[in-house]
Amino acid sequence: MKKVINILRLKELKIGAFLVCLLLSTTIWLFLQLSESSKSMVRFKVNYTNIDEDYILGKTLPEFVDVEVESYGFSLLNMQFNDKVRELDLDLSKLIYRENKEDKTTIWSTSSAIGDFNNQIKSEANITAIYPDTVHILLSKKYYKTVPLKFAGKLSFDDQYVLYDLKMKPDSVVITGAKRLAESVDVLPVIANKEGINEDMVLEGKVVSPNNLIHLTKEEVEVQVKTDLIQTGSIMVPVKVKNMNPEYELKLFPSKVKVEFIAGRRIIEDLTPNDFYLTVDFLDILGNDIDSEIPVSLNKYPQSLSKIILKTGKLQYKLNAKN
Repeated sequence: MKKVINILRLKELKIGAFLVCLLLSTTIWLFLQLSESSKSMVRFKVNYTNIDEDYILGKTLPEFVDVEVESYGFSLLNMQFNDKVRELDLDLSKLIYRENKEDKTTIWSTSSAIGDFNNQIKSEANITAIYPDTVHILLSKKYYKTVPLKFAGKLSFDDQYVLYDLKMKPDSVVITGAKRLAESVDVLPVIANKEGINEDMVLEGKVVSPNNLIHLTKEEVEVQVKTDLIQTGSIMVPVKVKNMNPEYELKLFPSKVKVEFIAGRRIIEDLTPNDFYLTVDFLDILGNDIDSEIPVSLNKYPQSLSKIILKTGKLQYKLNAKN
């Protein structure tokens, strides 16, 4: 029995020694590999600096470039697995451009920046290539335009409350961009979201640019929200006659109709009969020997009203021929 145990212990010792040797040899091999110089691809963010103050980017430029770097394995591992965003600065004032009336343009050969970029990353690694190999750069003269704002957010109100009025302050914003781009911008959306509104309030609205080449002189505005308490209302509206034959005289009984509706208190207070348009059609009378009443039509009303009811759907009339 002791002999068997000794044999097992001996095997365990041999396996342990083998694993230690394997780990040691692997470590040495890995150390030697990482000590050697090699190449790898690393992504860098590019900052485009020193744009002429009278110009602005007229075309979207690549935010990142893929850079082939040569360095020792340890440095490459650090560059590839480090979460830090590595950045390079491209001085646009040092490039040579072709100019016209509105723009100036150039084709940037990225290889021409290798020396400058190597100075920026110092001794961390050596840049050997940059991709893409060329970038089309377009600078356009700054063009200014005042653009109106339009609310595009989402508002919801507590029960019995509705929106009475919404204004933005300011109601327009000056944009800057290439003329061909800025001229196509007719309105700028403003985003502000709020739920459960039951009182007047001022929200912070974010002005949204159509793209990153259009710059805003103001990115936030006030959104002034006025609420209203829902209630029932009514108003007497005169009825007009359409398609009237001038050879006749028509009298309606009654000449006004009561219109009932649901709306906000402030809206109701501002209403006048001119906000509505009620009519009867003279053509409905012709050939009508049976019915002594004529139907009333609601042709116009404020869109802020709901559940509109005409208390009188038909009117009696008296028709006389003029002498």
